Amino acid sequence: MTRDVDHWTGQAMQWTTWARTSAHDAFWPYRSRFEVFVGPGAGPALEIGAGEGRICRVLGNLGYHVTAVEPVAALLEAAKDHDSAAHYVQATAAQIPLPGAAYPLVVLYNVLMDVDDLDAALAEAMRCLAPGGRLIVGIVHPVADLIKTVMDTGDWEGEGSYFEPRRFDHPVTDAEGLRMHFVGWQRPMSAYTDALLRAGARLQRLEEPQPDPAHPWANARWRKLPLFLWIEATKSQQGEAA
Repeated sequence: MTRDVDHWTGQAMQWTTWARTSAHDAFWPYRSRFEVFVGPGAGPALEIGAGEGRICRVLGNLGYHVTAVEPVAALLEAAKDHDSAAHYVQATAAQIPLPGAAYPLVVLYNVLMDVDDLDAALAEAMRCLAPGGRLIVGIVHPVADLIKTVMDTGDWEGEGSYFEPRRFDHPVTDAEGLRMHFVGWQRPMSAYTDALLRAGARLQRLEEPQPDPAHPWANARWRKLPLFLWIEATKSQQGEAA
């Protein structure tokens, strides 16, 4: 985990600006659909990899009492500055100093692409999840990066195979000069679903959401092709592996 924690520590200020600018970050055209996917609720919820706190704030608005887990100190402070959660814990996804089986809702939103060890992160998420609870996973759709590259360049040969996990390193500068540097893993969908099953999760549904067409970021490409994949899984009432 150290490599990506170090990277996101260096990118904390840029990410906070990017994530809070609705015309730049891709989450905002999907926010209303995400709220429906999660649904209103009450009681404790845990977000692992909370970043600057945007998903925590959405969960709070839905009625949940949120604990934010984030390994990067600067991002955790940014979340606190916006009163994003009820509690804050600085920790990695693979080692969370919180009691097990305590959270009826656990969310990992666009985090699993950034971890080296999917099994460790999902085992810890399932440990924290209460029996009968819901696990919500959001990832960039596994085909999205390849689709974008092929559509932009017409090159089917230069970006590796969808089926083989690979590191990506993607610096971005938008038309207004806002910069962000994304790194992480491109993995096939089966890598995520298999890791969930190994962790004992029971898969319930997948959604490939479409953006709000009225949002200025919702360009024609992502109204026709999937940018995100959302997964809901549960933990059995007894807590045993599925």
